[in-house]
Amino acid sequence: MKKLQISFLTTVAIFISVLFAPFAMASDCFHDPILEKDMNGEVKSAVFVRDVPCMEGSVVLTTLGAGEIVYIYEYTDGWWHIKRSDGTTGWVGETFIQETSAAFNEDPVDEPEPEPEPEPAPEPEPINEDPLWDITGHKYEEAIWYIYNAAIVGGYPDNSYQPDLTINRAELLKIIIEAVYTTEFEGFENRECFSDVASGEWYTKYICFAKREAIVEGYDDGTFRPAEKINFVEALKIAMIGFGYDYVEGDPWYYNIVDTASTNNFIPFDVENFDSEFTRGQMADMITRILKYQDDELDEYLGDDIDSSITYEDLGGVVNKNFVEADCSELGEDWDVYTKPDIELSICYNSKYWGEPGFGPRGTIGHPWQISFYSENRWPDEYDPYLFYYLQSNDPDSPWNSIDFDLSEEELLPILYGEDADLDQIKLEKVEIQGIPAIRDWSQYYIPGVLKDGKYNLSISASPEFQYDVEQMLEYMSI
Repeated sequence: MKKLQISFLTTVAIFISVLFAPFAMASDCFHDPILEKDMNGEVKSAVFVRDVPCMEGSVVLTTLGAGEIVYIYEYTDGWWHIKRSDGTTGWVGETFIQETSAAFNEDPVDEPEPEPEPEPAPEPEPINEDPLWDITGHKYEEAIWYIYNAAIVGGYPDNSYQPDLTINRAELLKIIIEAVYTTEFEGFENRECFSDVASGEWYTKYICFAKREAIVEGYDDGTFRPAEKINFVEALKIAMIGFGYDYVEGDPWYYNIVDTASTNNFIPFDVENFDSEFTRGQMADMITRILKYQDDELDEYLGDDIDSSITYEDLGGVVNKNFVEADCSELGEDWDVYTKPDIELSICYNSKYWGEPGFGPRGTIGHPWQISFYSENRWPDEYDPYLFYYLQSNDPDSPWNSIDFDLSEEELLPILYGEDADLDQIKLEKVEIQGIPAIRDWSQYYIPGVLKDGKYNLSISASPEFQYDVEQMLEYMSI
């Protein structure tokens, strides 16, 4: 029994000495030579990987997990020099790794890409010191210089003008307001005049001032849409009203304003249609034409093109091709013709006595527009004779638009003028003008539903002494 105990204790001692041999011999580190190896090993249990084959003074680099396959390429003094699949190398006690035929798969090592050399910052392009350097040779160069020198426009920060860039509603309005006014728009910066025009924006003072001056109205939804590109007829309307020309809505709404601009030669020659986008160059040309016209210098500006103009029809507008202009030749050389094709009215007038007719708003309910003739040639010291053609929209609720010409003058009098009217004072008379039933009261005439297929009525009022002129005009006018 005693012998058996000694034998057991001896066996345990030997096993322990073999198992922990490399750790027990720390004082012998690096005494043995390093031998080359070329084999794969499998880790039997988790173990540290150290920087040197020694317990004392070594540094733990990483840990191997059980079952991991490593490559063994050196051996010394009970230590394997191994390489992991990730490329890590170090020393592991030989008792923790056993040789294996399993393949060692080394992960490809991604070499770090070298940091690219930072590209040098581009040299800033030198700013051209010449103002408006990009308009040289442009067809609107003269116009752009004209409004630039008048301090109506400026260039961009790089001193360019960009003449072919389309302009938006806020930009155009700013230019028009600053061309016409000096400082009146200051103080409107913090107004709130449209739902999409915020207080404090650069354009707020121009838009809100223009709204107060009835230069702009905005859209039905309460917006102004300052950043929206503007088309030709919208730009023309703002410019014409801004520069003091009366705006009279026609049929379509822009007919009269285009017609007036065409007559005065305000329309740039390269505008193609009513809704063409408007460029900064075209804007400069239009404003220059208006200013030159007001200074009697348009002939000089347009030169040989003074007799050319863009018409309503040139832009795609359609007028009644069957409408015939009045023929005034039988009345003599002093008679000229005035025509409004949009309402299909053409009038002969005696230019010896009457000045150039004007068309504009009257501002009276029932007579929204008028063609006005004045004269200072007959009796300038007494008064200014007059002749008006009033255009009225056909109002179905008005008794003047549903006259029953089968009734007598006495029967029509209270219907048209009210129960208290005096027939002797009004002198109501039924007449015919070119075969069309009409009402005459002294030297005034009323012709219901005579224009534009019944859309407009025509009322004519003149100084009594010009009754003969009126009769001739009625006889030869084209309606």
